[in-house]
Amino acid sequence: MIQVNVKQGFDLAGFHYQVESDDKVDAELRSEQRYGSTSYTEQTVSIASDFGAEQYHDTFCHECVETINVVLCDGKIKHSDVKNISHGLAQIFKSLGVQFVYEDK
Repeated sequence: MIQVNVKQGFDLAGFHYQVESDDKVDAELRSEQRYGSTSYTEQTVSIASDFGAEQYHDTFCHECVETINVVLCDGKIKHSDVKNISHGLAQIFKSLGVQFVYEDK
């Protein structure tokens, strides 16, 4: 399995989105009962790091689709469809031997 470290973030529509995963993010997300969130004004994606590699990969894919939906589709995709699309993408990447991770290097 190829592990792709997302710590450096990603670019979308001329913006760079930083990915954050640490104890502070974990506490904030846990208080909201969420695995991840995206701030479109700050261009940050926050993903809980205390749920394991599989959940991290799935949540990263989900937050990427959420970001695409808001930035490129004006939020027109229903959340249930975002969930289905992101779940499908996560499966496709895994079947290709790619897993998204967050590692300090």
